[in-house]
Amino acid sequence: MNPAPVIVLFDGECGFCQRMACWVAERDWTGQILLGTLQGEVAAVLGEKRSAEHRSVVLWEGSRRIEGAEAVWLILQRIGGFWSWVGLIGTIFPKAWANFGYRWVARHRHRWQKDSECKLLSLYHLAE
Repeated sequence: MNPAPVIVLFDGECGFCQRMACWVAERDWTGQILLGTLQGEVAAVLGEKRSAEHRSVVLWEGSRRIEGAEAVWLILQRIGGFWSWVGLIGTIFPKAWANFGYRWVARHRHRWQKDSECKLLSLYHLAE
């Protein structure tokens, strides 16, 4: 039995975050992940606050809200295949370490962004 789809919200104004969303969309062969931006309508309906600095990826699994490193591990598990194993192994790390690494990437992500938008995210991928 296939699990219900999850909604993954990312910072739509960040080039790095857009590239990561494209990466997820390319590998989501099962179609279990719906992507949306933290600035979008789906995020507003889910009660996400619009702030100037979005620092976290947010995953909604039913009524459960998960963010940060834990959300990344679950996204990898949902992608399946090799990445599912990476996601499972990631959960072995102490939460403090994983969250430290996640926050470090979140603080520095604007240094790694490119100006180009991802053209791979179609309306099929976006829950907007």
